[in-house]
Amino acid sequence: MCSINLAICGEGRAGKDTVANWLQNYTTLQYDGSTSEACATLCYEALKEQYGYADVAAAFADRHNHRREWAECIWQFNQPDGLTLYRDMVGDSNILNGIRRAGELQACVDAGIVDLRIWIDRDVPKDESCEIDADDCDIVIRNHGALDDLHRKLERFARTLGILA
Repeated sequence: MCSINLAICGEGRAGKDTVANWLQNYTTLQYDGSTSEACATLCYEALKEQYGYADVAAAFADRHNHRREWAECIWQFNQPDGLTLYRDMVGDSNILNGIRRAGELQACVDAGIVDLRIWIDRDVPKDESCEIDADDCDIVIRNHGALDDLHRKLERFARTLGILA
């Protein structure tokens, strides 16, 4: 596994999953799914009665409609230090995708879990569950054009870091 760990941050629908999946496919980085994927079972258990979810897949498919509640489930799981989920995830992954709280992101940096914070910038509505913004990150990747444009930016980024496969 590559020795650099990235945190991919941004508003909902900014392209975080697209970026993380591209990095998994075209670099030496490993990616084992978003924070939402990692906590899908936890959030399903907490919210199934309220929303009538039949299973974990149904809860995960509906996560965009309840971002604040998902963020709260993850926050509770991460107590007491904000790192529980992220410590588990970096065992198999170099990419943490979807951290939403500034305190958790900083805790990951302070603990050496994250080396580089990347903000994916796109013109999408403000995500109430996301406390992080571009100023909390080290690098901003603009996702305002076609998918091919984003892929070219990611290729330059990966080449610069020396992680291109």
